[in-house]
Amino acid sequence: MKISVQRSGGFANIGAHAEVDTSTLPKEKADVLHRLIRSAAFPDQPAPPHRAAGAADVYQYDITVDDGTGSKTYRADDLSMPEKWRAVVEHVLGHG
Repeated sequence: MKISVQRSGGFANIGAHAEVDTSTLPKEKADVLHRLIRSAAFPDQPAPPHRAAGAADVYQYDITVDDGTGSKTYRADDLSMPEKWRAVVEHVLGHG
């Protein structure tokens, strides 16, 4: 499984990008990331991109999950991101 996170926007427009391929990780670390992805409960179909009201200067995140059968990209910003998605973002950005 490959997971990538692209951060953009924000007041200073300081972006970040990281990608993790669980097949290259030690089993324990791969298991942690798999659990975070399952826990995040991403929907079967990504919702159309939107920005939360008042979110002009907050970070926006594109989270792409490729499980080997295809990839899906989910978008959220700092104001609308579910906490379980945030755990994935922080893990990937911290690992990458």
